[in-house]
Amino acid sequence: MNTFQIEKGNILAWVYTITRNVVFDKLRNKKVNFVELTTEAEDLEYNVEQFDTLLPTEIESEIQKMPDGYRTILNLFVFEEQSHAEIAKILNISESTSRSQYLRAKNYLKKNLETIYSKRYEKYIV
Repeated sequence: MNTFQIEKGNILAWVYTITRNVVFDKLRNKKVNFVELTTEAEDLEYNVEQFDTLLPTEIESEIQKMPDGYRTILNLFVFEEQSHAEIAKILNISESTSRSQYLRAKNYLKKNLETIYSKRYEKYIV
């Protein structure tokens, strides 16, 4: 705290930047295995309306269950709004690995959310 200079900026932004950098350092040192796809996988079309009835807590729970590599890339790309180039630099991976992990994370999440959705409504299907 003694290095913060109030005249140079917002304390919340300063704390956020420090926290983010610490997390990125931990991720770099964690040695998460990222698997690069050897062929370009097609991006699947998603029907977002089918997930309208899912609660945010259900979605968050499924994200927490994801493998570390998937979750890390998804969080950085979606929530931190980092580009694949930035993610590659942060995690010391290639951009194509970042893209492929993001695609796999989306597919993983979609599959798990579809399972929740179908289980919730299968009792009405006769």
